[in-house]
Amino acid sequence: MTDPLTAPGRGSDFLIWAHVAWPRELRTLAALLTRMEEEDEAPALIVTGPVKDEAERLGLRHMSLPDKGRQQAQDFLSRWAPDMGLWLGPDLTPIVLSEAERRGVPMVLIESGTPNAGWRPGAMRRRLAAFAKVLAATPGSAARLRRAGAINVEMLGRFEDVAPAPSCDPRELSDMTSIIAERPIWLALDVPPEEIDAVLDAHRRALRRAHRLMLVLVPDRADDPAIQTALTRSGLNYADRAAGQDPEEQHQVLLSDIAGETGLWLRLAPVAYMGGTLSDGATQSPMASAALGTAAIHGRAVPDPLAAEYRLLASTHASWPIRNAEELAEAVASLIAPDQAADLATAAWAIATEGAASTNRVTEMIGTLRDDPTKAL
Repeated sequence: MTDPLTAPGRGSDFLIWAHVAWPRELRTLAALLTRMEEEDEAPALIVTGPVKDEAERLGLRHMSLPDKGRQQAQDFLSRWAPDMGLWLGPDLTPIVLSEAERRGVPMVLIESGTPNAGWRPGAMRRRLAAFAKVLAATPGSAARLRRAGAINVEMLGRFEDVAPAPSCDPRELSDMTSIIAERPIWLALDVPPEEIDAVLDAHRRALRRAHRLMLVLVPDRADDPAIQTALTRSGLNYADRAAGQDPEEQHQVLLSDIAGETGLWLRLAPVAYMGGTLSDGATQSPMASAALGTAAIHGRAVPDPLAAEYRLLASTHASWPIRNAEELAEAVASLIAPDQAADLATAAWAIATEGAASTNRVTEMIGTLRDDPTKAL
């Protein structure tokens, strides 16, 4: 992300100062600004808060928060003169907030639902007065913030990026829907070689309950000979999509290593195993599958920054976490039942789309102030 600001001052672009407490919220903000950048509407940004490493990873300018007295706060705000302030986190720093209010900087508090015992009636009233708008994560936190003295509170859910659903060719979707017809299928997505045997074994077990079940196997690397070898060794009858073969009734597996078809299979399969999550090699966000109504099965070996997304789904009963290959087989066999998969998918869809209201509102407020700095939020 480009930033035209150069020390010791700021450029002429609309500038947002964002104080962010957690890396996840910073990633959401960065994704929001990236989408605005694609439409040539992105503002400049400076970041404060305990997220320096993540800011540097994202290519964002990070500054130290002025917390050593009023003069330091004045110097900071004079140097950068932000057009708007976003505060994401529970700890409200009184001096810099009061100075921002005195200078008329429109400030927005984005509350993420993290409990903070310090937000008590009376104790936080003066600090909350600095915010022109407060976005609450839950009805409970909205009520708590109002009792503490916040004004102009809106309840819009968590501030989280909504993963864009991967696209697919509508003609391919129509054709494959006709080919599969009423046949039950499940998807194993981005599967590394070390997990192939576990996936195929899970499918063999599931076939005992549903003999027409078909596995769509998407390896993480195209043209890997280990995949063909494992399929041959398994004894399962398979079609190879890259070779131009469409699945027929006798095929138990469809091997699909054609790039760009993730969106196709997530629209067709009600259940997907997220490959790599049993071997610390996960690359797919579960939010993309959740946004398309696919129930996700996943292991616990997920690296950051994806780990938080998987934990969120698992903790809200919106996915099926597993620990090993045996549990993968059990999960697939259980989720063949349409009602089981539908319950998970519905919960996951709600989580995946919840952040849209909050991020859209922030985008709207940025646009409002950029077009007319005097307009109330």
